[in-house]
Amino acid sequence: MDEKLLNSHMEKLSTELKLKKSSDKTISIYSYFVKRFLLQLESSPERATEDDVKKFLANIIDSYNTKSYALLLSSLRFFFKRVVKRPVMIDIETPKIEKEIKDVLSKEEVERLIEAAPTKKSKLIIGFMYSTGLRVSELVSLSKKNLDLEDAQGVVKKGKGKKDRTFYFSKGLVSPFREYLSTIQGDMVFPGWKGKHMDPRNVQNLLERLRVKTGITKRVSPHTLRRSFATHLHDDGYDIKYIQELLGHSRVDTTERYIDVSSKQLKKIKNPYDSLNIKL
Repeated sequence: MDEKLLNSHMEKLSTELKLKKSSDKTISIYSYFVKRFLLQLESSPERATEDDVKKFLANIIDSYNTKSYALLLSSLRFFFKRVVKRPVMIDIETPKIEKEIKDVLSKEEVERLIEAAPTKKSKLIIGFMYSTGLRVSELVSLSKKNLDLEDAQGVVKKGKGKKDRTFYFSKGLVSPFREYLSTIQGDMVFPGWKGKHMDPRNVQNLLERLRVKTGITKRVSPHTLRRSFATHLHDDGYDIKYIQELLGHSRVDTTERYIDVSSKQLKKIKNPYDSLNIKL
């Protein structure tokens, strides 16, 4: 495809996504997939057929897992609907995403991670993520002015979906936070190099090092802490609607996918075999 025509379509795609108030991450992902499709397209997208799309998909389907492939389809579907304005994708179905059992840490494992963290800052990062359920992007962007230590709460400004939301944290963290923040210069709660935003990968790397150090065999990531926060609240009997608000989800079914029934809860269920009057 002609470079000028390619750039024109990519600019239109970006505009449509911005009008939809899509996140920068969504714009980046959609742009990557659409550009990959357009670069191999011999005709213009206005003349593209369903067979052109299927040929492209057949060539790359083995390169992606089901979830990424579904995202690719969503990208192309949005492009043809909002930019090209042709129903090319109408008969191309999205595969059902297999349910995957996600790792959830026990409370004891969370304790081990915090205790093994080497500095006050790293201990607070882990404890704060688990206590609030914040996304790692929200954590590294948190400023002091949006943290209220008196009421043990704070505000995420322009989080996912461009929404502000209030979060709450344990009162047990208030005193350690006061002590910690008194040593921190600048506006960021968890500053990175030279007081700038911390790179989320630094948090991911910290958790991976601590996972190895503590001998935890589960996958440990910022998202694992967020999912553990939600699951433990659910195990303690809190309504899923409240958990939805704390996580900042717009849909309750998204929250339901976050929550796994813990093995501890499952072990409490009385097995029906135990009620049988039989001996082997």
